[in-house]
Amino acid sequence: MGDAYGSGGGGPIFTAKSAHTQFLFSDLAPEPGYYSQCVLKDCGAFWLAHLAGQTGNVPGIPGEPVIYGGIGPQTTQALKNIAAILKDAGGSITDVSKYRVILKDTEPLGISLTNAREAFGKAYAEFLAKYGISKENGNLPARTLFWAVEVPLEAPNEDTLIEIEVDPVVIRKS
Repeated sequence: MGDAYGSGGGGPIFTAKSAHTQFLFSDLAPEPGYYSQCVLKDCGAFWLAHLAGQTGNVPGIPGEPVIYGGIGPQTTQALKNIAAILKDAGGSITDVSKYRVILKDTEPLGISLTNAREAFGKAYAEFLAKYGISKENGNLPARTLFWAVEVPLEAPNEDTLIEIEVDPVVIRKS
């Protein structure tokens, strides 16, 4: 990442701080545009974190391309990007209380909405299961899924098919 975001050493960069707010940029996730990757609000014993939506872009590769292979791989990569930001914020995927998912309308690409939803669901469930989160365990976070005409990120080699935004509560470490 550029100088505005740190040295590229893989750690969090807190670019600004007020009495109750910190703005975090992680070298472990794709470089953001004109927004913060994560805004942390101090709530005493915990941080209320607001993460910018993450897509299937691969950090650390020149141009940070969208991962190839469709909705499944893009879902997994977006969740990896979220996990990286949360790690730098002192949290984990297990701290997420709600997911907001935007899926691109794939019918114009020849993929039925049913197949797209199934590909997303499979990748989502497999990723969360690595953290002990599953329907069987009864600990799934809340989730909202939207269909959109377009996910607003241009990628030259692969359509951006998904964006995921989360609301975690990160317990402060003393």
